[in-house]
Amino acid sequence: MPPDIRVLAARVVPEDFHARYAAHTKTYLYRIHNHPIDSPFDAAYYTRMPKHLDEVRMQAAAQQFVAVLTAFLYKKTLNQAACAQSLKDTVAALNS
Repeated sequence: MPPDIRVLAARVVPEDFHARYAAHTKTYLYRIHNHPIDSPFDAAYYTRMPKHLDEVRMQAAAQQFVAVLTAFLYKKTLNQAACAQSLKDTVAALNS
């Protein structure tokens, strides 16, 4: 695994278990340090954005991605090309 991914727990599951179909939620954490100066203690654990970020617009944009990904992640067959195109369309709409 990449060094920024950690396994916090593991357990034995039945043979018919499918991680995608049995999932109830997925959680991602993105840390953004919105300041012109890095923290010497935490710089390895966030992305720095020195300019002002509009949190209201960012939250609205994030909800668009949640909707697109939710629609694709819980389908029986995952069409990756269609999912990628939907995400590109969402980004284009947010940028217009």
